[in-house]
Amino acid sequence: MAQPGHGSPPAHPVPPTRRRVAEPPPDSGGAPGQVAGCGAGWRCGGHAGAGQPAQDVRAHGERRECPPGGHLRAPAPSAGHGICPSAPAAEPSAPATAPEEPAQPCYTEPPVAETAGDRTGHGRLEQRSPANSIPTALTAPTHGQLRALRDWVGQLQRILQWEADHGFVNSRGHSGHFGEVLARGLAEAPLAPLRDDPTCGELRAGFSAYSTWPPQQRRHWVVRTRKWLHQQRLQFQAQAQTETQATGSYPDRPSPGPPPLARVEGIGPRLAARLAAVGLRTVDDLLRHYPRDYIDYSRLLRIRALRPGETVTVVGAVGRSHAFVSSRNHNLAILELQLQDSTGRLKVTRFYMGRRFTSPKWLQRQRRQFPLGATVAASGLVKKGPYGLSLQDPLLEVLDSGSVTTSPGQRILPVYPPVEGLSGETLRRVVQTVLPMACQQQDHLTEPWRQRFGVMPLAEAFAAIHRPASEAARQAGRHRLVFDEFLELQLGLLGRRQRQRQAQAMADLTVAGASDLATAFLTLLPFRLTGAQERVLRQVRRDLQGTTPMGRLVQGDVGSGKTVVAVIALLEVIAAGGQGALMAPTEVLAAQHYRRLCHWMVQLHVPVALFTGSTSERDRQGVLRDLETGAVKLVVGTHALLEEPVTFFRLGLVVIDEQHRFGVHQRSRLLNKGDAPHLLTMTATPIPRTLYMGLSSMREMSIIATPPPSRRPIKTHLLPMDDEVVRSAIRQELDRGGQIFYVAPRIEGMGDVAARLQRMAPGLRLLVAHGQMDEGRLEATMLAFNDGEADLLVCTTIVESGLDIPRVNTILVEDAHCFGLAQLYQLRGRVGRSGVQAHAWLFYPHEEKLTPAARSRLRAIQEFAQLGSGYQLAMRDMEIRGAGNVLGMEQSGQMEAIGFDLYMEMLQECLAEIRGQDIPRVEDTQVDLRVPAFLPGVWIVDGNEKMAAYRAAANCRSPEELLALAAAWSDRYGPLPEPVQTLLQLMELKLLAKRCGVSRIRPDKGNIILDTPLQESAFRRLRQGLPRHLHGRLMYQAGDGPVRIIARGLGALPPPRQLTTVMEWFQAMASQLPSLEQKVPAALSR
Repeated sequence: MAQPGHGSPPAHPVPPTRRRVAEPPPDSGGAPGQVAGCGAGWRCGGHAGAGQPAQDVRAHGERRECPPGGHLRAPAPSAGHGICPSAPAAEPSAPATAPEEPAQPCYTEPPVAETAGDRTGHGRLEQRSPANSIPTALTAPTHGQLRALRDWVGQLQRILQWEADHGFVNSRGHSGHFGEVLARGLAEAPLAPLRDDPTCGELRAGFSAYSTWPPQQRRHWVVRTRKWLHQQRLQFQAQAQTETQATGSYPDRPSPGPPPLARVEGIGPRLAARLAAVGLRTVDDLLRHYPRDYIDYSRLLRIRALRPGETVTVVGAVGRSHAFVSSRNHNLAILELQLQDSTGRLKVTRFYMGRRFTSPKWLQRQRRQFPLGATVAASGLVKKGPYGLSLQDPLLEVLDSGSVTTSPGQRILPVYPPVEGLSGETLRRVVQTVLPMACQQQDHLTEPWRQRFGVMPLAEAFAAIHRPASEAARQAGRHRLVFDEFLELQLGLLGRRQRQRQAQAMADLTVAGASDLATAFLTLLPFRLTGAQERVLRQVRRDLQGTTPMGRLVQGDVGSGKTVVAVIALLEVIAAGGQGALMAPTEVLAAQHYRRLCHWMVQLHVPVALFTGSTSERDRQGVLRDLETGAVKLVVGTHALLEEPVTFFRLGLVVIDEQHRFGVHQRSRLLNKGDAPHLLTMTATPIPRTLYMGLSSMREMSIIATPPPSRRPIKTHLLPMDDEVVRSAIRQELDRGGQIFYVAPRIEGMGDVAARLQRMAPGLRLLVAHGQMDEGRLEATMLAFNDGEADLLVCTTIVESGLDIPRVNTILVEDAHCFGLAQLYQLRGRVGRSGVQAHAWLFYPHEEKLTPAARSRLRAIQEFAQLGSGYQLAMRDMEIRGAGNVLGMEQSGQMEAIGFDLYMEMLQECLAEIRGQDIPRVEDTQVDLRVPAFLPGVWIVDGNEKMAAYRAAANCRSPEELLALAAAWSDRYGPLPEPVQTLLQLMELKLLAKRCGVSRIRPDKGNIILDTPLQESAFRRLRQGLPRHLHGRLMYQAGDGPVRIIARGLGALPPPRQLTTVMEWFQAMASQLPSLEQKVPAALSR
């Protein structure tokens, strides 16, 4: 914008164009319009025009007079004359007649210091604009802005690709039709220059009319948008590279010590540019580019020396390379290599589960990565099969040469995440090059604090991660880096909590307590609130009466009564003179909320309105007008409430249903429409981020764990797909007059599913609903099903969000392994709302080889079938997936870098310390009892199935999971042989011993030795679980060597009796330990 005193802006401002002006000849001494020190070719905007008084101009610290009618004529650049030391040197000038050509925008820093009299608005350079436009000031993009830009471009490109793949049909998703989503997405560009770009505005306008265009015009617009987004990303990446090379660091991440990568000996500008293209721009970026795995060359063997059962590393040349899709499972890709050295040949096989691995492009990339003759290091467990020795699912690394290039004394080779265009060895070399500069990184922990927490210096931690001398050193380095991550996250949480407390709620909105309006509403309800609802309502009212805005999350099982609590909160705010907004993720759910509220609000004389994307233009204008004037007190809507035209007279409370379906930016945009309104979010979904926000006290959290008295637990059935079972389940529900949901994983093929169901149950009345249907047609379908016009609804997960149809008491989910735990939990909650026994049938294909995570999800949803189990499911989901990014905008499922697993372990250790629980954490427990424990070949014949069975047993986390696994094995393979029963007992013993802090169980002559890092006080507490007469049989021994507990006399028993007795003892001792679910909330409540 024009600066004060520099003339009035034109009536219709036009964003600046990114074009370089012709530069003056080197000897001309500058051209009119250039500012001293600003660099050739860029105009300093906002100066006085002709006839205006002279203005004071700052050009990188200089003060010069700008005469009326023109800009300064800059002197020729020279050392120390008008050039800021931090600014890039001016480029060589071009002839004045040179044609105009596109160029990257130029950014410079504003002056570091200025007085009030110097503040003339010329501290920043502005791009030259046409005569009828306003120059727009551009500042250097920060690291966070560039990361946000990459995420924004990537998200839009994925949406555009989806539309192209589906034939430009204006697809419909959870957030609306494709055209609407793109128009909103372009309006939410993370950088102001993008939002002001005329091309961006033109594209936005086009997507607003996208639904009216023919397919050919849609295709043209999608292609044009993809090209524009790609150009913007390249442009700003180039700016970041220029800024990094000019200043040595990012503007918002100063690096006072190490030089920029381009000036590091051994890297150079070209390699630095390739690294910058993937986000590795500074020495700190490289130091924090952690290895994803390691190859241990201390076990490097020749092929001829391999023995089954050993974990080894082999280096050989590729003699055969084959990547293909399994003929039995089209979601399984297999990579087979034949490695050979001077002593023999070895078959190496890797399996990749998932559709993205079965594409021709991915298979071709694998063949290129492992060409014939390439030198490959393979590390893994040696297996003996019918065709000889092989390595199953090993870690593979392509070496640039035939020799191992580890440093002297370094026998553990780091393997980094792949970087496009760089080999693994090149990346290792680059990291090793900058590793000595780690000592220049500032260590925020002083020596006394490091000693107190038992962590190593930061420079040593980087060295231990990137060049580990041993596994113990690597673990110590990892522990220090995770500690830093833990500390940074906790400080961020404390900072956010502090900012929330400092914010002031709406000053003139006073909620005094239970209002007459809320009391009248309670008399309309045909039921009484449960104790849990009353408790949460008291907490909400206390927040509303406070001086800071409420930020409370209400988590409860489906049907637990969260909506009633939210309605009462809305009425309290309305009674105090404010407005309320209830936002739902889908139009169907919003319409359901609206119909319910209309039934109540008419009797309470509270005006309520519905505002969604399909609201007619006439109704839309009326609602907007009434919201602005305050005539409407309560509005129910979808993402349409986030649009710019929506303004509120006095927004006091925002309620968000299914809060996980909305992003951080979307929630913030709705809150910004009021003066610090209260926020109440609701969810029935056990998602890790939501739970972790509550555990970390990032926001207030209330749990409604008590279900209504009329609700019964839903019987959950997990089994392979069987048409007879499907037919029986449908017939059983129809015989009692109910309705059925049949959930399909994909929209494609839903017609075939419907036809197959019609053949199974002739006369079945059936409807189909999915998210790509027209909104009006979808709503009509749902209303018809709700009115009982059909018996069965074939649908996608569109039914998971809060739909309440009491007659639906059976749900069948096809390919349940494809859904997340949160989705399965929500889908199951759609049935059983009428007090009738409900059933959830979860099917998976017979031949499908489920991943361990998928098996864990299905077992968890079957295990936690009781009402009120959402909290426990959230804990299990956190174990399976990890937690999302708590402070940022990402929710990828797992924390990057070191990992969330160790973070949670450290958190649990802190909580244990709060409660005085000093049971140490052990990595694993080794059981050396001499008992036959294996899966017989006559019981499981197929080798792959046997490997999967062993993995399934190893992945079990509790005795209950082992029991479920035993039942599944018995159903599939028949009665469990004695070695299999012994194997499951051993696995249960390992779980119990690990929980008690025991690292190894081994026989020693007539005794059993328990190796452990337990302190004697912890041992005594565990021993309290045993009968008194057994206390003397356990002896704690701590000398100069490792601590051990001696179980006297147990070694004289036969091995099967040893196993049984030791397990009974550990079961008794483990009973002294509270479960995690009991420990965490209790510790946090203190």
